[in-house]
Amino acid sequence: MIKMADEEPSDSVPAQDKQEEKKQGTLESVVDELSNFGKGALKIGAVAAMPFAYSFIDPSHLLNAGVFTHAITAGRATANLIQKKPVLDGVVKEAAIGATLSYPISKTFQGLNQLEQTIAANYGQAVASTAKVGVWAFGAQPALTTGRTFMHYGLGKNFREHAWPSVKATFKYLALPASINVAFLYQFGLFTQMAVSGTLSYFFGLIQAARTGEGSVKNLFKAINPLPYIGAGVSVTGKLAKNVFYGVPQAVY
Repeated sequence: MIKMADEEPSDSVPAQDKQEEKKQGTLESVVDELSNFGKGALKIGAVAAMPFAYSFIDPSHLLNAGVFTHAITAGRATANLIQKKPVLDGVVKEAAIGATLSYPISKTFQGLNQLEQTIAANYGQAVASTAKVGVWAFGAQPALTTGRTFMHYGLGKNFREHAWPSVKATFKYLALPASINVAFLYQFGLFTQMAVSGTLSYFFGLIQAARTGEGSVKNLFKAINPLPYIGAGVSVTGKLAKNVFYGVPQAVY
């Protein structure tokens, strides 16, 4: 028996269903783009607001917390570029760690400055400066590095794998500049010490990102080329505006 043409099965989707799917896809695209934009804005806002928690705890520490937290978070974002990861990946956690560590770092600097004055009065400035640097390099800095590692990984296997290498890397890369910060830059105030400490943490994060073999500094140079971002920004902005102002009414209709 010969089948009639209208009896043949058809794989084609009716035009009305295609139109509905297209409208639904447009609406979903707008929602996804707005959602991604909103998530990024929330992350940036959370990072910016993190140090302001000290407004209720210790207002005098607010500026010190801000400069250290934002420096260490910028290091995380730059390390993400080196490792070809999303630029905002993990920045909120890093900001929380930076804000938390900023307080004991600040108090350590203050305590070391007082220790130096006490020792200098009895044994001279040379002995006082040596003791101050020694306490920082062999006591405070390894302890703070270990604390930062704990905040990142907890006390499990990852902590055991990263704790000692992180301490050794800190000795290798930060011992000299951090000692200069402790021994001499305190004369310019605590804020200067915190700013320098944050800057050193920034570059230490980049060194760690490149040292582990997970990324390359070449990726950073490619990422900071402004031309692709300008083109992508114009494209994304135009696409978002088009979808919002034209796609949403059509999809709703």
